[in-house]
Amino acid sequence: MPTSLATIRNELISLSEKHYARFVASLTPGATNILGVRLPHLRKIAKRLARNNWKEYLDSPGKHHFEEHMLHGMLIGTIPADIETILNYTEKFLPHIDNWSLCDSFCASLTCAKTHQERIWLFLQPRLASGKEYELRFAVVMILVHYLNDAYIDRSLHALAAIRHHAYYVQMGIAWALAMAFIRYPELTLPLLQNGNLDQNVHNKTIRKIVESVQVDETTKNFIRTLRRK
Repeated sequence: MPTSLATIRNELISLSEKHYARFVASLTPGATNILGVRLPHLRKIAKRLARNNWKEYLDSPGKHHFEEHMLHGMLIGTIPADIETILNYTEKFLPHIDNWSLCDSFCASLTCAKTHQERIWLFLQPRLASGKEYELRFAVVMILVHYLNDAYIDRSLHALAAIRHHAYYVQMGIAWALAMAFIRYPELTLPLLQNGNLDQNVHNKTIRKIVESVQVDETTKNFIRTLRRK
């Protein structure tokens, strides 16, 4: 099937829903040119493109709809290519990420992290030191999705605790990751909430995330509340 940008754009337009576009816009500050195409449609197109001439679509300039960028990210995570090719496309794509939804969807699509943990961990290191909001959130959410495991939990906690950035979506990403780390590794994560070394906003956002979680019992929640910083 044709994979040109114009062909895929027409397909996306045919799948668009105006009321869904308004809903997405209400949840996604920073996102522009939203058509209103539901995620299952985008995933289906990404899988189809990955079986055909995926390179033509990824190399096509001129994408400007929210869903075109979303599809681009999903396709990077789906292509049957070697890890260096995937990381090359990832590096080129990062400057186009300008909202949390695109960022988090892209991170979830990079399932190659499960089989190339160390290579992608090394790729993340300079992004963890980035001053750019969504490049940094990308690295944080990658840790959240792919690196809260036995092999990487110590390095992940150290990396997350070291970040200092004022942007809301960076801080919320760190808090989300630390809350999930606490749920999975409470004995390793708790010291970060007790030693006062976290950024104060991140610290309090992490506590809020833990307290809101249905995976944490009430006794633990009551204790965690006492660690809130004023």
